[in-house]
Amino acid sequence: MFLFTFLFQPIFSQSMLKYDTPSPGVGSLLRVQSLPVDLHSGRANIAIPLYSIALKNYSYDIQLLYNSEGNKVDLPVGNVGLGWSITGGQIYRVANGMIDEVYTFNEYMDRTANTNWDQESNLNKYYNPFIYNEDYLHEPDLDEFIINIGKINASFFMYKDKEGEIQTRISSQNSSYFKVKDVKVGKIPDVLLAETEWTNAHLNKTYHPKLYIESRPVLITEITIVDSEGLTYIFGGDINSIDLSCAYSKDPDYDSHYSVYGDQIGSHSMIWDSFHSSLLATASTWHIKKIILPNQENLTFNYDKGNVNIVERFLYTDHDSIHETEEYEYNKYRLLTCTRKYINNPNDNSMLEARTKYISDLMEEYDSVTSGSISSGSPLKVYDTMRAQGLLSYPVETVVKRNGKVTSAEVMTYKLSDQFAVQDKQYKLENDVPLSDYSSFKLLNSAQYSMDNRCALEMEYLDYDSYGNPANIADKAGVKTAYIWGYKGLYPVAKVVNARNTFKSVPQYRDERTTKYVNLKYSSLSANVKSYNFYTSKAGDVEIVLAGALGFNWYVSGHLDNKAFNLVQMRSSDNMGKPWTDYQNAYTYSATFYVSAGYHTFSILSTDACKESSANVYDGDIHFSYWTRKSIAPETSGTDDVFYENFETTHLRPASFGYHSNNSCIGPYTVSLVTNPERKYVIDYQVFKNGKWEYMKHDFVNGRDSINEGVYPIDDVRVYPKDASITTYGYYPLIGLRSATNERGVTESYRYDDFSRLVSVMDNDMNVVKEYDYFYQNQSVEPELTYYNEQIRETFTRNTCDASLGEMGESIDYVVPAKKYSSTLSQEDANQKAYIDLRNNGQQYANEHAECNSNIIVSVYNPMEQDYYLTFDWGVQGSIVTDYYEIPPSRKIADTGDVLKDYEPIKVYVPRRFYRDTRVAPQDDHWAYEEPSIKSTPYAFDINYNIEYYTGHEDTYVIGGYPFAY
Repeated sequence: MFLFTFLFQPIFSQSMLKYDTPSPGVGSLLRVQSLPVDLHSGRANIAIPLYSIALKNYSYDIQLLYNSEGNKVDLPVGNVGLGWSITGGQIYRVANGMIDEVYTFNEYMDRTANTNWDQESNLNKYYNPFIYNEDYLHEPDLDEFIINIGKINASFFMYKDKEGEIQTRISSQNSSYFKVKDVKVGKIPDVLLAETEWTNAHLNKTYHPKLYIESRPVLITEITIVDSEGLTYIFGGDINSIDLSCAYSKDPDYDSHYSVYGDQIGSHSMIWDSFHSSLLATASTWHIKKIILPNQENLTFNYDKGNVNIVERFLYTDHDSIHETEEYEYNKYRLLTCTRKYINNPNDNSMLEARTKYISDLMEEYDSVTSGSISSGSPLKVYDTMRAQGLLSYPVETVVKRNGKVTSAEVMTYKLSDQFAVQDKQYKLENDVPLSDYSSFKLLNSAQYSMDNRCALEMEYLDYDSYGNPANIADKAGVKTAYIWGYKGLYPVAKVVNARNTFKSVPQYRDERTTKYVNLKYSSLSANVKSYNFYTSKAGDVEIVLAGALGFNWYVSGHLDNKAFNLVQMRSSDNMGKPWTDYQNAYTYSATFYVSAGYHTFSILSTDACKESSANVYDGDIHFSYWTRKSIAPETSGTDDVFYENFETTHLRPASFGYHSNNSCIGPYTVSLVTNPERKYVIDYQVFKNGKWEYMKHDFVNGRDSINEGVYPIDDVRVYPKDASITTYGYYPLIGLRSATNERGVTESYRYDDFSRLVSVMDNDMNVVKEYDYFYQNQSVEPELTYYNEQIRETFTRNTCDASLGEMGESIDYVVPAKKYSSTLSQEDANQKAYIDLRNNGQQYANEHAECNSNIIVSVYNPMEQDYYLTFDWGVQGSIVTDYYEIPPSRKIADTGDVLKDYEPIKVYVPRRFYRDTRVAPQDDHWAYEEPSIKSTPYAFDINYNIEYYTGHEDTYVIGGYPFAY
């Protein structure tokens, strides 16, 4: 594993920082591990477990880790991708000045251990080394080493003391204890990097230049670490286990003998082969080579071109040791194609071999035995499409062999779903079969594939959502399971067994003509020069018409795409002379162009206009018509069995907390679902009442149901068949599962620490049923993280006013300030406490602090058969305000001929003030207003309802007239 830094200058003059260039994989890991993982700082801990190597009492995990801090465009890409690294275990060096092993490591540099360290003769050697430091060639800055393996993730320094013992100084806080047991220093063999053949035609001579990676004469080749549990880790040891940082070093004598073009300078006998340029290498990273347990069980890692290909395990029993080996094979795309596991002898029958065939292998096999491409109509076209799209890592078949038999096999077929290549069917071998009798999956020709006929259908993927996630799956018994995905398609949020969603709504459109009107400014002709983009739904005519304006002459020139037009419209009665007569003779008022479907541009390049002497100034008009697409009723098919809404992305007056989630809904909520008429359904949901979440459930009929719990938040709305089994899930994105709720509404929830580790499991009542603590040796206990509520407010209206006297309560805001409540569970739990405060105290606060305003109770009789508006005008001249009251038809209750006895009035509350006038008018004809008859006054103007003029609190109005006695 090599990384090159090319410098066209002598090695002794380069910056020591060049030693700090890590390989891409190690560099990505270094950026992740050099800072603490803290989700609250915005950086997620993203780790994918790859493999776990197990011994008797020990396991070693290999993970794929991503640096979520972002990646610069010039960062090198490692074997596993930009920003990704394999946490298999390594030590990385950050060189400070000259690397330690050149001089310092084997020399005692810590003068503070001397009894006379504070004497002037010793201190001078630090602050004035050029004069006093007899160790001037020994640079005193120790290199920093960063280690990542097992429980150890730390930065440390190492050196030898005056007794020659290796000392370890751990600089990272809260790190597990470990020490450097041994360091081997030696020469790393040179590596031939490139070799070529080159012929000089002028000299008629052939050269064979070679470029070697030459390591420094003294380098650290192996580092042995022992941790607090007695585990021994050996890093490096051979060239394949060490990363080298290289710098190009050109022979310093070359420039004085040859030019950059290879021409000889002066007279000499030196030939090109006499000069030696090289890549000078320094060890920068040591990868884990061996792990030894206290009982001498051990793991050995072998590396080949950066990829682990053999892991050897020595297992010790009570009687003897067992040498267990795992071998790995990869294809040219670095995909693991074969894993072999055996003990002691690779040739005995106990060897277990698992072999995987990928899309890349399948298509290479097809190309080698079959000629001709796969046609677009073939069901096997999906495999050719996957290859073309680079989907080479999709597994097709996995076969496990042992003792001359195939013990298990799994085959996956694929299909195209919209723009995705997706899984189609999964087959499994149900019984052992002889290896010689097993038929592997392959493409026979462009239209047919074959597999072993003993592989039975295990699972079929029926439908997919718009993100390419499976939406409906059928198992081998034919039982269908529906899945709903949330969080932008990243996580399954609902799983319903014995259900399937098949409803589809396909948008439908109708082509029709539309016209776009453009206003032409007469007062500013230059302002008319503009371009307008539009879209035609199908090929057809675009008709441009210059309408101009009455009393005006208009001329317009322009382009439709790259086609020119000139239009004139003469609507002035005056004789304008030239150029208008020329325009009229040359052009007309319209133009038509045939265009294809798609985007087009209508451009006005210049305009001219004049008006007749008697005309007022008006703007002109030009318009163009084209084909557009109008949406019509969609085409629907199928039915749905499942509906689920958790309000995490649907914000309908959301609350700042939810049922094991971030949000919920306050107010009415309606569910509509096209259900199967042959099945019966239920709807359930959670509602937050009395300081806790309550589970509600009832029948869902006729495909529609409305939930209205008033001011109480609702969450987790679910519809599903009565004979189905549903489980819904909530998540902490990028962390893990947050909650799981079954068909009885019972929920189990989970909490994690800052390192995404599970710390507690809670039951439906939030009681902790399981708890996990993570502590390293000598690690202090971290205080629990405290969450505080966000500020919430709501408007409450006083409800203790006497409505019979015309009193109405005014409104006032009740505010729960931020950080009034706290929680060690979650932010939502703290917000939930604040919401309980709001519900418990908001109304009482309004009753104690809001006022009761005084109103007139106006009984309005509307014997008409239509809706009216009752209006009141008030205010000062120039600032008149109109209040509107809707008056529906009064219900008739008798037939005496007296309006006041025959109809029930509509009561409205009118604030006490002076009104300039009052009117009534039909709601569909505001101009047909009239004056109502008013019991308190014969006039419909200057109505003074202020308390000092009108001591009563009621009045009566009649629409259509009434003979009140005054």
